[in-house]
Amino acid sequence: MSHAPPSPLPSSALLWGGTAIAAFSATLPATRVALELFAPTEIALGRIVLAALPALALLLVTRSPLPTRAQWRRLVWVVAGVSFGFPLCSALAMQENGAASGAVALSGLPLITALWARFRAGERPSGRFWIGALTGAAAVALFMARPLVYDDGWLLLAAVAGGIGYAEGGALAREVGGWRVITWAIIFAAPLALLALLLSGSGWPSSTPLAPWLALVYLALISQFAAFFAWYHALAQGIAQISQLQLLQPFFTIALAVIWLGEPWSAELPLFALVVVASVALTQRPRLPQPKKRVATP
Repeated sequence: MSHAPPSPLPSSALLWGGTAIAAFSATLPATRVALELFAPTEIALGRIVLAALPALALLLVTRSPLPTRAQWRRLVWVVAGVSFGFPLCSALAMQENGAASGAVALSGLPLITALWARFRAGERPSGRFWIGALTGAAAVALFMARPLVYDDGWLLLAAVAGGIGYAEGGALAREVGGWRVITWAIIFAAPLALLALLLSGSGWPSSTPLAPWLALVYLALISQFAAFFAWYHALAQGIAQISQLQLLQPFFTIALAVIWLGEPWSAELPLFALVVVASVALTQRPRLPQPKKRVATP
């Protein structure tokens, strides 16, 4: 079991984490665009197959050693969560949901990540952290509040899968490095994804429009691959704390959905964003252990 690194986190960890969140924010809008041409399973499996090309090249160039047997077992969680679970469930959800409203269930993703880190990575966040985490999750959920629909169940499953994959990968990154975690996870998943894609009989269209193809390439090279370099590097320095940066992601996603997809804008967004920013700040300032008082020797 991995143990949590000392707190507070260095500012570089927040910078890496924020960079990853900015990259992940376009995932749902890009998925909506890709669905104009591809089926949900084609998107989920295709992004793995496409990402495997640069992943394999990177491993060959760096001559990275194979993971140990114990590390392979832990990679199963990463593959199940971020290679298959989150992409497939989010693509199924985006068939009916808008990209902006899609954050209603994903607001629980950082909380799930922190809980998994508590039980699997040996982290012990303070009470102050949990207050901030719950406040932020509640604020995002309240902002996104609306009647639930069938596809929200897929978003909830996506949040669970993503949280598990994030926390397990962040813990493993402390041993092998963040880029190796996601690279080996993709290589692990690629044969299964390719086989499933071939057995499904999907005939990928070769015609226009171009936008869905570009969206799929983005999902493969950024959302599935490159963004995880920064994300797992940041998580390795404190999974629970870094995970709370995800509370900011729905607001970036909303901005992209408004600009890119023309989805409606909410006037309450700035107010809720301030509440979430405050809650995230609270989770990044954990109570530090007080030094023990020395007892005077008589």
